Amino acid sequence: MILMMARPLLNCGGGGTCGTCIVEVVEGRELLSPRTEKEKEKLKRNPRNWRLACQTTVGKPDSTGLVVIQQLPEWKMHEWNYGKQPPPEDASCYFL
Repeated sequence: MILMMARPLLNCGGGGTCGTCIVEVVEGRELLSPRTEKEKEKLKRNPRNWRLACQTTVGKPDSTGLVVIQQLPEWKMHEWNYGKQPPPEDASCYFL
């Protein structure tokens, strides 16, 4: 089944394969567990502060601090594949 914006209704159930739970760590990255192998593979072309929420654990029993995350908008997660040629100089429409 497909919802609006072509997102699947079901996800991988925490297996780290679908990417629907990608978040951006705004603050407190040092309090998170290291990236798993699944995260390394899924996020290899993304910024280091992006994590899969289903694969990430926060803190240890003796750790304290603040972790701030933000869910990414879909346009940030989409892999844009532009051609190698820039748009012509006289193009009347540009996408930003």
